[in-house]
Amino acid sequence: MKAMKRELQSVVKNLKLIAEKVEKIEAKLNIPGKATEENKAAPVSPKKAVVKKAAKVTASQTLYAIIARSKKGVSSATLKKKTGFNDQKIRDNIYRLRKQNKIESIDKGVYIKA
Repeated sequence: MKAMKRELQSVVKNLKLIAEKVEKIEAKLNIPGKATEENKAAPVSPKKAVVKKAAKVTASQTLYAIIARSKKGVSSATLKKKTGFNDQKIRDNIYRLRKQNKIESIDKGVYIKA
């Protein structure tokens, strides 16, 4: 019985040594998992995610981008097809862009970049 008790104590001691070596290896490799003494000493605070708001693209910017890409000019009907905007929205934004001198009319309903 005493011999068995000594063997069990020896096994426990060896298991503790192996566990310490594994923890040291984990610490060197920086593997997340069990909390080691080094990890306990310096708790890492979670970083807050930086959320960037997407810049809203206005209807005027959309129309201007389409008109600026065209060398021959773009008609109102083409703008309607490409954007899906209704006629009134296109007219309002064309008016605004013309007042800002960003676009000009080369023919009735056909616009180019100024």
